[in-house]
Amino acid sequence: MTGRRKSPTAASLAWLIALLSTFFTTRVSFAVVPSEAELKRADDWIQSSFVSGASYPFRFDYDGQSSAALLPTWEKSQTEVRLNENRLQHVTVFRDPKQQFEVRLVATHYTDFPAVEWVLHFKNIGDQVSPILKNILPLWTSVQTPIEGGPFDLRYALGSHNRSDDFQLQTTRILDASEGLNFSSHGGRSSDGHLPFFNLHHESGGVMLGIGWTGDWTMRFHRSNASTVNVVAGMPRTRLHLKPGEQIRSPAILLSFWDGDDPIRGHNLQRALLRKHFSPLIDGQPAKLPIAMSPHAVIPFEKITEQNVLEFIDRVAALDLPVETWWIDTGWFTMVDNHWAKSVGNFESDPVRFPNGMKPIGDAAHSLGWRFLLWQEPERVMPGTWFHEHHSQWLIPPPSDMPFPVKYMYEDGFHLLDLSDADAVDWLIETTSQLVADAGVDIYRNDCNIYPSYYWQKDEPADRVGMRESQYVAGLYRWIDALCRRHPHLLIDNCASGGRRIDFEMLRRSVVLWRSDMGLGNPIANQSISYGLAHWIPLWGGGGNPLDSYRFRSTLGPAAVISGTALGDPNRVAACKPAIAQYRDLRHLTEGDFYPLTTCHLRDEGCIAWQYDRPDLDEGLLQVFRRANVSDDSLPLKLRGLDPHSTYTVIDLDSSDEITTASGIELMSKGFEYPLAGPDTAMLYHYRESEIANSKITTKR
Repeated sequence: MTGRRKSPTAASLAWLIALLSTFFTTRVSFAVVPSEAELKRADDWIQSSFVSGASYPFRFDYDGQSSAALLPTWEKSQTEVRLNENRLQHVTVFRDPKQQFEVRLVATHYTDFPAVEWVLHFKNIGDQVSPILKNILPLWTSVQTPIEGGPFDLRYALGSHNRSDDFQLQTTRILDASEGLNFSSHGGRSSDGHLPFFNLHHESGGVMLGIGWTGDWTMRFHRSNASTVNVVAGMPRTRLHLKPGEQIRSPAILLSFWDGDDPIRGHNLQRALLRKHFSPLIDGQPAKLPIAMSPHAVIPFEKITEQNVLEFIDRVAALDLPVETWWIDTGWFTMVDNHWAKSVGNFESDPVRFPNGMKPIGDAAHSLGWRFLLWQEPERVMPGTWFHEHHSQWLIPPPSDMPFPVKYMYEDGFHLLDLSDADAVDWLIETTSQLVADAGVDIYRNDCNIYPSYYWQKDEPADRVGMRESQYVAGLYRWIDALCRRHPHLLIDNCASGGRRIDFEMLRRSVVLWRSDMGLGNPIANQSISYGLAHWIPLWGGGGNPLDSYRFRSTLGPAAVISGTALGDPNRVAACKPAIAQYRDLRHLTEGDFYPLTTCHLRDEGCIAWQYDRPDLDEGLLQVFRRANVSDDSLPLKLRGLDPHSTYTVIDLDSSDEITTASGIELMSKGFEYPLAGPDTAMLYHYRESEIANSKITTKR
């Protein structure tokens, strides 16, 4: 998309920068855009790191020696490939002539952003077992501050663990060389523990760092001197040899630069980068996230049938609710002990409850112009299921020495489908592809309610540490990539117990439609989750019952799943329909820039507010939440990212009242007192340039 570029005079621009240095953002296109200085900073770093090879940003040990000492003695070849107008790939191949071992460094420069991604590939090209390869660290670099002794701050987020503080934003200061900061994933899922994105910054800019690895990772920051912080990241456990012909890859690293004294600029540049280059394409176009309706709050998982689901669809259609996707979660397959969780490993629909398979459900959704979403969890297999009985050769049994918090996996017999086995991956590709085709699935919801790292490490030989994990993650990617190639219309939903596999390798292949299993009962927790996650990624979803606007709006992002609990009461349906329609008209705004307008906490006093801004549309959205113990009836807020020269009209979307009309510079520097409704309420304020302020969004709901 393109928007109008504002071109103030040089004198007025100098005045604006002096007055509003923390507010000013060039308003071009979909979101905040990089400056020429930021692009040059990235170019210079890439030239030094990958082209000239003056300082490669990785380390590994091979045959008892560090790569820093080895690689200058190895044969080296370099190529450069223009992938498209915005991606330039630098490939460097290092070859050990003695051992017939090859290391391939692939670095992709995103030339429209100050960003680069890289990954290492290791291959044994000889006919003997390789020497030991260990301590694979694809990120080994340093960040300098231009002011010696100046502060370094690190912004990061907790991961998802079904807690009130899921994805809560954290900030800490790196003071001196005596301390180090260590972060990691937990149990083999990449965003269980910490989210694998970081913003390291000083007084005049910083770097955004991301790890693309849907397994276990670790990252360490430590200050080595008065002006330098060293950053190291990779898999926590690697010590292995490669057999002839074997190859593995490292986690991928994503680095982008930003300038200025406001770290939210780095976050918004990353959101824009991920939206453009690391989000799925459907039939060659950016994925459209769904507004989905689910029957499961009314019909338990184990009780759904072809008949009651089709009846439910008919009821929704008759009410003309503005939903776009029909969502069938777990429970549609053959049951063991009438319990869905004991039945994972049955890949066929229940022949009694769904005698015609899932195709009638998909057909009914398609007849209404909806998409069809279907849940499956192929990586976990339970005893007594079809897969357990017929393909045990591809299963890793649960280790008996699991620690207490996850001991239930051993006691209940959780088995892991071994995606490090190529035959198992081939079978999974064929089976899931057939399900997608037969049922007419448009959104394949992939869940993973198991901690795979305990299985990867089971009976692991001392000279193959990390091998199974590496091959498993590669198999996971191969499966998803093959599924999407065969079905270009297909969107993958990455669930994993609610938001526990969020990393940029999964984001380029899938979306997160259910960001946390924290659920809907705690609106304060959901506000914090929305606030935290929106700093880092542009596409995610939650859901709820639109009859309770406080809870419903606490979960809203670019996608939503709607509870069907209101359908039995005509009066409640009358309230439900406009609430969903209003959200449908607003959700496109959530994919632009994100600005926190208050701090975030989990107490019931105070308000929390944030802003989404779309520079290309000259409009945006404010979400404001008044919690229970708030005495004030208004909240002073200064907006962000507006065009200082334009005039904006702000509308209260619940009353359609005009709140104010003011210039961008006034709304950013002076701010405005936004009126609040009663306790436990969620307000929506829409703003737009005044000459185009008459929009369907401002229609009274």
